[in-house]
Amino acid sequence: MRGTGALIGLALRQALRSRGLAAACAAVYAGILGLAFAVAAEGPKEANLKFYVTAAWLLLAGFSVGLIAYLPLRFFGAERAGRQALLLGTRPVPRAAFIAARFCAGALITGAVLAAGCAVIGAGAGVCARRLGIETEALTGCAVRPAPPKPVSAGRARELAEALGRDAAFLERHGADGVAAMARESLAVWRLTEGQSATIVWPDAGPREGGVRVRVKARVFPPLELAEVEFRAGTEIVRRELQNGVACEFRLPGAAIGPDGALGLTVTLPADRKLLVYFPPEDGLALYLPEIGFGANLARAGLLFFAFTAAVGGFTVLSGATLSRAVSALAAAVIVFAALSANMLSEAAAQFTGTRGHSHGEAVPEPLPPALRAVWQKAVAGMLAVIPTTRGIDPGVELVEGRTIGFGAAAAVAAHGTLLRGGGALVLAWLLFRRRELGKRG
Repeated sequence: MRGTGALIGLALRQALRSRGLAAACAAVYAGILGLAFAVAAEGPKEANLKFYVTAAWLLLAGFSVGLIAYLPLRFFGAERAGRQALLLGTRPVPRAAFIAARFCAGALITGAVLAAGCAVIGAGAGVCARRLGIETEALTGCAVRPAPPKPVSAGRARELAEALGRDAAFLERHGADGVAAMARESLAVWRLTEGQSATIVWPDAGPREGGVRVRVKARVFPPLELAEVEFRAGTEIVRRELQNGVACEFRLPGAAIGPDGALGLTVTLPADRKLLVYFPPEDGLALYLPEIGFGANLARAGLLFFAFTAAVGGFTVLSGATLSRAVSALAAAVIVFAALSANMLSEAAAQFTGTRGHSHGEAVPEPLPPALRAVWQKAVAGMLAVIPTTRGIDPGVELVEGRTIGFGAAAAVAAHGTLLRGGGALVLAWLLFRRRELGKRG
């Protein structure tokens, strides 16, 4: 594309000459490293290490999104106010080249900031781990194997149907398999009361010389009680106090895995505790099998988030190219708010419209009139469908919980977010931008 390289170079020089950008990057990186030294050495060590990674990632992610929203506005503002556009105006500049240059420059700078930030987080994680006296294996990327589903007999399915408030017609329509599937989604997966035990077997766990991690997120009734549960695998015995909805982890050595590669884990609730403990599917009881190191997983997290920031950059280029400087700054602020608070917005939509899912037959509240509720739902759904959001793709959660971030996730975000949403915004910017903007003075 004619002149695009020169325009990208000009935009990069404009941004890199800014002392404010350098100072902001230095402050963020210093803050990330400072967190590694500020983490308390007391308390659960692995939890403190994960707290550092969480806080450091949030700081870097927020700064990166703010940067990709700021840079295009600065580029267009400089062209209008600083009269650099007069030099470009001496020869025709295609609109597509002008728009693409601003987008590419912003994406390059943000990518460099993200890459350097990930390196700083990795160095800080090493410092934090040495201070706490633990290995960074607690953050290793792992393949997650949930507990295998517990078989449910036909007779048990009828009991569960009654417990779930379903009538005989439902059982006849959906059959035992349908009721069992519903049971696995509610309270009836590896359910224990006082003195009961259950054995869960993962058939393909090993061999693993370095051992494995087990992650538990149980539901306990009454909810405010603590349940001291015993986990036994081979000769290894681990006791943990389980709190309702709070995840905990423990390690099992490689010797706990049998010679056939299977890991059998027996969970026992003491006979003197009148409690109900159950493990929901997926995240209730899961085996974490190490795949890649923390550094490699962190690099994949940076790649995933870069695809997301590139999509946000397309929308800020659109606002900067078509609006005044003040209005485009406000539009970019709205975009950043929607991108970073997608979960909060969707939760608010569900809360205030009465559309939150209920699995136990409770009446769904309707706090808003039907017409207003429909408008609210469509407005929030439309905004979340158009503007790129972090909902469901936040790699910080995967990093802290130790799940491997696959390249497929980055490719999906790049295709759906950057190409469809960000690319659509760039096309609109190209259509709406006018050549006379080049010669405009501030």
